[in-house]
Order: sequence, then structure tokens, then C-alpha cells
Amino acid sequence: MVPKYDRKDIHYRKAKKEGLRSRAGYKLEELHKRQKLFRPGMRVVDLGCWPGAWLQIASRLVGPSGRVVGVD
Repeated sequence: MVPKYDRKDIHYRKAKKEGLRSRAGYKLEELHKRQKLFRPGMRVVDLGCWPGAWLQIASRLVGPSGRVVGVD
């Protein structure tokens, strides 16, 4: 169950609208914009991956030729 205060948060609503599992995915997008962490075709392991938004973003960034695995 999501607390009421989270449901009112603009980033929470945006994440849900875009199909992200949580708003934490935006943090990874911001890091990637600054540091260029991912390239198409990369292999990525996300340890402690719950709730999965970072997996979703990483998967988009490495593309269909890449591979993303999450372990929680």
C-alpha cells in the first residue's frame, strides 16, 4: 500500500503514468545524463533491485542488444 502523501507527489504520479515501478528511476536517468553510465549492448547486474525502476531504466538504455539482470 502506498502512503497517501506519496500518491500526491508529482514525481510519483509521473512515474506511474510512464509505467515505472517507482520514482527512483529518475535518479538513475539523471546520473546517466551526467556520467554516461550505460551504452547499447552492455551487460548490467542490479544487486538489491527492488522495486525495479532502475532495472527498467537500465534496460531502456542498453537496448535490445544488451542484457539486464536484477537480484534482490
